[in-house]
Amino acid sequence: MKILYVHAKGEVGGSDISLLTILKSINKKLFSPNVIVPKKGPFFNDYKNYCEECEDVKFGVLKSPDNAIEFLKILIWFIPSILLIWRIIRKWDIDLVHVNTVVVPSAVIAAKLAGKPVIVHKRELIVSNKIASCGLDFITFLFADKVIAISNAVKYNSIKILQKKIVVIYNGVDLSEFSIKKSNKLCKEYEIPKKTLLIGIFSRIEPWKGQHIVIKSMPKILAKMGNVKLLIFGQYYTSKGKRYFKEIKNLVDDLELDKFILFPGTVKNINKIYSEFDIVILPSIDPEPLGRVVIEAMAAGSAVIATDNGGTKEIIDNNKNGILVGAGNLNDMVNAIVKLAKTSDLRDKMGINGRKTVQKHFNIRDIVRELENVYENLIERSGT
Repeated sequence: MKILYVHAKGEVGGSDISLLTILKSINKKLFSPNVIVPKKGPFFNDYKNYCEECEDVKFGVLKSPDNAIEFLKILIWFIPSILLIWRIIRKWDIDLVHVNTVVVPSAVIAAKLAGKPVIVHKRELIVSNKIASCGLDFITFLFADKVIAISNAVKYNSIKILQKKIVVIYNGVDLSEFSIKKSNKLCKEYEIPKKTLLIGIFSRIEPWKGQHIVIKSMPKILAKMGNVKLLIFGQYYTSKGKRYFKEIKNLVDDLELDKFILFPGTVKNINKIYSEFDIVILPSIDPEPLGRVVIEAMAAGSAVIATDNGGTKEIIDNNKNGILVGAGNLNDMVNAIVKLAKTSDLRDKMGINGRKTVQKHFNIRDIVRELENVYENLIERSGT
């Protein structure tokens, strides 16, 4: 059975890593994966290693435009995108189309025109633009045969008529790829003293990701703890993100924290370095669809702090396998960091419980098995 995965980005993000994890783990005796992306990114060659076909195809992606010209380009490119993807489906003799996002409705329509069953993987929880969210949901309802939501938070943020088509399948990780042992490589690389408490943030640079909350908490943390280093990983992909990056860098300078906060940029194989961190934080202000970073950090045995909105509440059992804090609440953030920073036994306990959580609920073998069942049922019903 030939599956076409339509992916919307060329970045290092949760959906990119999740797709790669699926491609690695899917049963190649039953399914032949193929991938198209609108542009090559850091994972493109990795995708190729696990696919029969993998190409960059210049289809359009619906996103929040920065200006009127960009909006016009999105509209103009919509119908040609349908035709481009339809041709790929026919050319590669695809049996089922798996659209890895809601923001490529052209792929969903192209699959229908080609007479192929289509799945939409809903990885987004859009709260800033409800009209756009409802519009994408309605198109998905009209054309998708099945919708996979990565959390209940995503499912119940969807319009009601779409919820009937949704099955919740969490993102999964391969525990064997995550080391729970510290190597101190980061300390050597950045000349950090070994006994320094390391705090990590791993996400794209965007205002809603809330990096500024942790930066603002650092003076209070340092007053109580002293020997702490914060590493903020990631990069910006939008003009808004670019402006925000400049703002948080200025904030670091204004608070005179440049000796305590580093910006290492993007790290492709982050699963190799999570275990270096005593605490990993996901400080998002808007609700996370799920929070893959939380799952990955747990897999590496790191203690986790995340905001109590969206899908993170489905991962973290507060004060057992991690700590939940109020979104944008500076005092909550300070108290949670200090609580974990002061007690290595508590960090270790939460790390152990976190890894058990991943083993039970987010193991990629179980996740892929659920996904394969959806494929088989749809293909059987369609008769392709």
